Amino acid sequence: LYYRSRLFGFWSAERRLTMLSGDCTSPSMLSDDTGTLTVAFNYTVNDQSQVRLLRFTYFSPFGQSIAVTNFFAFETAPSVFPMPTGSSMVTWIDKLAYRPRLMFARFHPDSGVSQPLPLTSPPNRQQTAVSGVMDTAGNLHFVWLCSGPAVSEIHYQFRPASSDTLGIGDQLLESRGEAMAGITLEAGNDLNVHLAFEATRSGITQIRYRRLLPGEGWDLNSTEISMPSDGTAKRPVVFPRPEGDVSVGYTLYPASSGNPKLV
Repeated sequence: LYYRSRLFGFWSAERRLTMLSGDCTSPSMLSDDTGTLTVAFNYTVNDQSQVRLLRFTYFSPFGQSIAVTNFFAFETAPSVFPMPTGSSMVTWIDKLAYRPRLMFARFHPDSGVSQPLPLTSPPNRQQTAVSGVMDTAGNLHFVWLCSGPAVSEIHYQFRPASSDTLGIGDQLLESRGEAMAGITLEAGNDLNVHLAFEATRSGITQIRYRRLLPGEGWDLNSTEISMPSDGTAKRPVVFPRPEGDVSVGYTLYPASSGNPKLV
């Protein structure tokens, strides 16, 4: 893994982060208010893979990575999320389970990595992707994809920062007979949570959007951001704005041919 930062308008030199003998792939990074960066990545050596974690400051990009999991006989793409206590949570998909499911481990600087635990209840279908975000109140929000024969689902989980608030373990948001993918979740300063995802309609991938209002819940249905007549849309990105609005960007492959473009 390599790292560069842009400080005061200038790019730093490229720095190597890991000195491991195997392959380091699928990095996921987060930063906190102290300038500390946390990177979770997949490490493969001798056809065995594990999830590892590395922490460093933006001005001192070096450190010793630590193992989050034992070695697996498969590669996985981990994700890392902040937690309100200054710690972090690493998630990955256990592909050895009867139905692949999401696992997580917590990391805290004073105690290290916890034992891996299931993030969700036992699934009825295989879990294939996850996205999460911490809002400005310290609450954690997760969405994940489940897929099975002729069905694709998006589920939601809410982990409150305070024990005075009830959490949500598993809420079904979307269920479709055609494929969904590319889930991405973001939170605004107003505590609104925004979900964008890819959904196939009549063989064409379009972008759809759904919003969670605090105290009210999710929109009843998702909204079409792109239309099948526009062409194939991929890789949505959500940009919450300070005044409560939101912008959704994506890559469009126009139906009338031509080069892909950002919309």
